[in-house]
Amino acid sequence: VQSKIIWNSSNSSFTGYAMSSSDMASLHDVYEGLDEEEKCKKTEYVLQFLWRDITSEFDVIGPYFTISGKIEAHNLHTLVMKNLLVFNQFEFRVRCLLCNGVSGNLAVEGVMCP
Repeated sequence: VQSKIIWNSSNSSFTGYAMSSSDMASLHDVYEGLDEEEKCKKTEYVLQFLWRDITSEFDVIGPYFTISGKIEAHNLHTLVMKNLLVFNQFEFRVRCLLCNGVSGNLAVEGVMCP
């Protein structure tokens, strides 16, 4: 498992560091064995964040979230705002937020850009 993976598109390489299961408790499911009898919901949506440097072709592949049901605008708004905050804490400045045309994204844009 890699944490803090960064994609550098100028030389087509990944940068990151390895971590163990004790490094991040929220990844317990990655290290947990599969239970054949456990019924898991299938993912219907994946929300992926990507930060792209507009001056140097440097990309940061951000977190992604799998969602098994209908995505609600307020949940989407919360995830977007938390990720913007984290990017900002690490001095990644966001000048543009680009979303696709799904109705949930349009609702988030409506809340963020009244």
